[in-house]
Amino acid sequence: MELGVGLTTSNANQLDRDKAVWHIYVIVAFLSICNAYHWLAYSASITLLVPQQHLGRASGMTQLGEAVGKIISPILASLLLVTIQLQGIFLLDFSSFLFAIVTLLIIQIREVKTTNNNQADKKLPLQEVRFGWNYITARPGLFGLLVYFVIANFTVSTAEVLITPFNSSLPAHPKNTITTVLLTQPS
Repeated sequence: MELGVGLTTSNANQLDRDKAVWHIYVIVAFLSICNAYHWLAYSASITLLVPQQHLGRASGMTQLGEAVGKIISPILASLLLVTIQLQGIFLLDFSSFLFAIVTLLIIQIREVKTTNNNQADKKLPLQEVRFGWNYITARPGLFGLLVYFVIANFTVSTAEVLITPFNSSLPAHPKNTITTVLLTQPS
């Protein structure tokens, strides 16, 4: 998935030449798919890498890292764009990709213990969804948290979709506005 994100970033420079809105949709959709799989693999690997007694601490560190990254990344991206230009950012992105691949090759992820499930124990997906919904609605605090995150994610996602067209419509903007906006948004 890191490769997909890297390829998407490298194609963002083409936006400055063509300036077609559908290019933005394709790149953002592909980037979203890559990030969704990346997040699933990342969160699953944490439970395999960290001992059971330290999972709470690892979860807290993960959330802290994400929050700090989302706060610092736009500022850092803007500074890097001014200092090392777009080519330097691509080189830095590629270097971080290589670092991630080497790290994955070095670490050892333990095997997942599987159990033999009888066919009688398997539930249909709709039954599992119903069980999950009943579990959440039986706990008012958890249900309130779910409602909060639905509203927050819907609001933020709507705003994120509108930022790029809004910046492009501004009368005085630099030549590389679209690329700058796409590269400085936290993923």
